[in-house]
Amino acid sequence: MPHEHRRILVVEDERSVLDLIVSSLDDFDVTQAESRDSALDIIRSTASPFQVIVTDQHLGDGYGNSVLSEALFLHPHTVRVIFSGADDAVSAAQAINESRVDRYIDKGAMNAISDLREACAWGINEYQRRVAVDRSSTSSLVSWYERIALERFSALRMYLPDSTHARLWEMWKPALPSAPPISALNLWRDANLEVAYQTFLREGFRAL
Repeated sequence: MPHEHRRILVVEDERSVLDLIVSSLDDFDVTQAESRDSALDIIRSTASPFQVIVTDQHLGDGYGNSVLSEALFLHPHTVRVIFSGADDAVSAAQAINESRVDRYIDKGAMNAISDLREACAWGINEYQRRVAVDRSSTSSLVSWYERIALERFSALRMYLPDSTHARLWEMWKPALPSAPPISALNLWRDANLEVAYQTFLREGFRAL
């Protein structure tokens, strides 16, 4: 898999630990952050999402789960991993509950680094799976809207002159592949075709 599809953000405020993590992930495209605020800036400004974010829970300027919560909000497909000590069960539970953490790895465990590598490799594949599932779900929903909307649009012909019906179709057709019919309805309304708009709402959507 190309490097650009293996992007990982590592957030750790201990330089020696950060260096160890980065060196163990040398076959990934790793971005480093040494504080919560720095990580938040990176997440908010990046042009494309990270596939995986790894963070310590206890950072000098806050908690790692706040970084993961922001990632969850902005890039919900991103896999979220906490690499931290196991001495704070309350903090761990908070991170899992608030940030929907995918993996929590004890950095003090004997196989911590190898476990982290395994989690990151799994995370890359899991990210791709989430994206594919989301695209499939979106495609199915749009197809459903297409079918229903086409049926309803055909029913408009009995209410409208042919020229108006044709004009509506030309306005609506570009929106069909990518948006539910309501987007097209807004286009019609903006074109001051209020009668057609109200008729479609009243008759066309009655069965939805």
